[in-house]
Amino acid sequence: MGSAMDNREADPPPMSLTDETRRLIRSIVGFPELAMRVAWLGEQFDGKSDESIARVLDLLTAYSQLPDESARESTLALSVLLARRRDSAWLWALHQTAKQHALINLERTLRPTTSGPPSSRDQPELPVPDYGGGRPLSVGERKSIARRPTRLQLERLLHDPHPLVIAQLLSAPGLTEDDVITMVTRRPAYVPTLELIIASSRWIVRRRVRLSLILNPGSPHHLVLPFLITLPREDLQLIVETTTTSVALRAVAHELHQRLPPLKYEIQLEGLH
Repeated sequence: MGSAMDNREADPPPMSLTDETRRLIRSIVGFPELAMRVAWLGEQFDGKSDESIARVLDLLTAYSQLPDESARESTLALSVLLARRRDSAWLWALHQTAKQHALINLERTLRPTTSGPPSSRDQPELPVPDYGGGRPLSVGERKSIARRPTRLQLERLLHDPHPLVIAQLLSAPGLTEDDVITMVTRRPAYVPTLELIIASSRWIVRRRVRLSLILNPGSPHHLVLPFLITLPREDLQLIVETTTTSVALRAVAHELHQRLPPLKYEIQLEGLH
């Protein structure tokens, strides 16, 4: 008679790092909306070591450089998550782990800079635009206008400094991509507005919005760096050639440009679909 040990079901073989990354990609793109993808991805890291997370994300960022739509699509959720957690101790630990284990793809995506534009906490609040009512409008009144503004009101709302007003405006049906790019390219950059645009799934999915965000020299380094892995070669080339962007961003853009298709890769994604 076999022992109890003999009668136990054998443990399943551990999932390989490559299989785990493929599963992650399939799961991310299986959600229909970016907000759902970002929320789900963040939950996958709970209770896992920095090293295990770093190794999977290093492969995920490497796969984003392949001519595979699912892999590239999944990196936008990762970029948004990293941008939102840019000041966290978790992200710093992840970068240190990537450096320690020579996880070059992830290290590149998290690479810090020694200096940069101020964060939202360092910026004074901008003046409220004149909405033409003969008196300053309250935040509540401006939020109400932002729900369904006229074209003239919308053009003034683009320069409103209050986060609650901008958050409402970003959901307004009359807002266009060109309007959002006007907000993104403002100089000097107003970081609270940039943070809200990144948090808006409606607009950060737009490639022109992400590129404009990166090209604004006032955009904080850690806020925009993760989005470089979502851009095609022609956009990366533009960033490399734009001298008003930081040296650190141009260096990462150059590295990514050299690795993107049509170059050949040793990494394959056979059986991903």
